Amino acid sequence: NLTDQLTLLQEFQALTSTAPLSWNSSLGTAATSHNSKMVSFGYQSHQYPLEASLASRTNAAGYTNGTRVTENLYGYAQTPFHAHSAMVIDWGNPSADHRMNLLDQNVREVGLSWMADNSITTTTGPYVLTQNFGNRSNYGNPYLVGSIFNDLDGNGRYEAGEGLSGVSVTVKGNGNTYNTSTLTAGGFQIQVPAGTYTVTVTGGGYYGKSELEVTVGSANREVDFISGYAGGFVDFELVSPPIDQIGVVRFGNYYLDGNGNRVWDTSSMADSYFNFGNADDQTVIGDWNGDGFDDVGVFRRGTWYLDMNGNGIWDGTGGGDRTTLFGQSGDTPIAGDWDGDGIDDIGVVRLGQWYLDMNGDGVWDRLIDSTIGFGAIGDTPLVGDWDGNGVDDFGVRRGRTWYLDMNSNRFWDGIDAGGDVVYNYGNPTDTPITGDWYGDGKDRIGIVRLGVWYLDQNGNGVWNGAAVGDALITYGISSDTPIRGKWNSIKTKGTGTYVGILSDGTGVSVPAMAETVDLTQVDEEALMQLFSSENIVDSNTEMTNAESVPLANQVSNRLSHKRSRKNSGEAETSSMNHAHTKKGKISKTSNTSAEEEGLAVKSHVSVTLG
Repeated sequence: NLTDQLTLLQEFQALTSTAPLSWNSSLGTAATSHNSKMVSFGYQSHQYPLEASLASRTNAAGYTNGTRVTENLYGYAQTPFHAHSAMVIDWGNPSADHRMNLLDQNVREVGLSWMADNSITTTTGPYVLTQNFGNRSNYGNPYLVGSIFNDLDGNGRYEAGEGLSGVSVTVKGNGNTYNTSTLTAGGFQIQVPAGTYTVTVTGGGYYGKSELEVTVGSANREVDFISGYAGGFVDFELVSPPIDQIGVVRFGNYYLDGNGNRVWDTSSMADSYFNFGNADDQTVIGDWNGDGFDDVGVFRRGTWYLDMNGNGIWDGTGGGDRTTLFGQSGDTPIAGDWDGDGIDDIGVVRLGQWYLDMNGDGVWDRLIDSTIGFGAIGDTPLVGDWDGNGVDDFGVRRGRTWYLDMNSNRFWDGIDAGGDVVYNYGNPTDTPITGDWYGDGKDRIGIVRLGVWYLDQNGNGVWNGAAVGDALITYGISSDTPIRGKWNSIKTKGTGTYVGILSDGTGVSVPAMAETVDLTQVDEEALMQLFSSENIVDSNTEMTNAESVPLANQVSNRLSHKRSRKNSGEAETSSMNHAHTKKGKISKTSNTSAEEEGLAVKSHVSVTLG
C-alpha cells in the first residue's frame, strides 16, 4: 500500500553506500553446494543435517584466510529480480537485516548460486538462491569491477540479457598496463594498486571505443560502460566524455551525437533528440550547473532561458530552470567559464564590446561584471579555452581570418611579442565552430559547410586533411545550426529509437535527418586547395576595438541561484549485530573469527516499487 511505499522510500533515503564487491569463485562454489542441499531437502536453512557450518564449508571450498563470511538465501524466488527485491525490501522484517547485510562495509567479495527447483515433492522453488560474502586477510589490492552492456531498453541500467561478452578492457596507470575481457554476462574485474588509471573499452560487440579516467583508493571501485556511449559510469555517477561531441539545431529541435562517433545513429542507444525553444531562438550551450556536462539554453530578444537541470525540457523557474534578462534584441549571446570555477556564465557581444556576467547572477552589475572591447563591428565572436587553463578566452572571426586571444588577457596583443595567434581557415560564408576536438582540454577551431564539418583536430590552425590528423565529418544539413558540447545523453528510449530528455519517462520517435550530405561526395583535393592560402597573416595586423556601448534594458532584481558541485565519497554503514530467521528468506549471524552471514551485492541499492 501507499503507506508502506512511503515508509520504504524514507528508509532508502536514509541509507549510505559502501564499496562494490569483487567475485570470488570459492565463495561461489560454496553457494552452489548449499543450493544443491536446499533443493534436495526441500526447505530452506543455513545448515542442513550433516552439513558443515558456513565458515567450515567456505574454507573447504577454498576460501582460506577468511576473517568474515556472510550468507543470505531465498528458497522461494520467482525471478532474479524478485529474489533481489526480497533482500532489498526485506518485507515482513522490521529490522531489515537483509538490507543491512546488503550494505555491510566489512565484506569485500561475493560468490552466489542461482538454481532451478522444479520438484513437485518440495515446497521450495521455482528457484533457489544462495549468496556467500566474505573478507580475508590476504585480499590484497582493491579491484576495479564493472559491467559492459548494450542498453536495449534505454533506461541506463544493466539488465538480464544486455551484457556483452569478450569486450576488451585495458587499464593503464602508474607505469603499468592491465588487461582483461568481459565474461558471458558482461562483467569484468581487475585487481590494481591504488592510483589513477585510464580505462579503455573496445571490441567484442561493443560499439565504438570508450575511455575514462578513474581513481582507485583502498576500496573496490566500479566502472560501467554502455555500448555506443563515449563516456562511462564510475560508481554509478556518469563521467563526461573527454572530447567535445557535435550536434545540430533544426527549428528548435536538437540532434546530439551522444555516443561520440560523429554520426547520427537513429538506432543508437546514446544519440539524443529533443525540442527546446522556438525556431527563431538563438542557441547557447554551457555547463550551467557545474556537473561536467553541457546543457542547452536559448536567447530570445534579451531574455535567456537556461536548462539548469539538464533534462532538455523547459520546466520553468519552479522546476529548477532559469530565466533572466541580460542584453537586448540584436546582441550576440555567448557563454563561457569566465572565472575558472567550472560553471559557464552568460554574456553578450554588442558592436565589438563584450559584456560578461562575472558573478553569475544573470544581471548586469556595473561594478562587478566586465565590459571589454575585443574585435570590431561585424566580427563573429568566438569563445574557447585556447590554452587549456580552465578559463574561457576570446576570439573573433573576420572574413576567413581568425584572431585568438591565446595569452588569455582578453586584449589583442598581436602575434609576435604579444603571443596571440591569427589563422586563415575556411571561407567567409562558413559557420565557425570551436571545441576540444582532441581531448587535451584545449579548444580548437573548425568550420561547418553545407552539413560537413572540418575540424582542426591537430590544433595547428591549418586544414591538413583527415588523413593527417584533422577531422572531416558529415552531420546535419546546410540549414542546421551546428553546436558542440559534452552531452549527457543517457535518458530514455522510444519505440525502436533512442531519445533523450523527457521528464515523464516516455519516449518519442526521432525524425530522420534527411538531406544529409554523403561523406563520399566531398572532394578532398579541392578542399585542400581552398585551405592552401597562407596560414599566418602579417604580424602588423591590427584589430579595431569598437566604442563601448552601455548595456541597456536590464532588470533591477537579482537572481540568486545555488552553484552546485557533485561530491562523492564512501560512507560507513552500521554493522549487523543480531540474527533473524523467517520463512521465505533467512539471514543468520554467527561468530567464528568475526564470522557473519549476510548479503552485500553493490555499493548502491536500486529498486522499482510497484
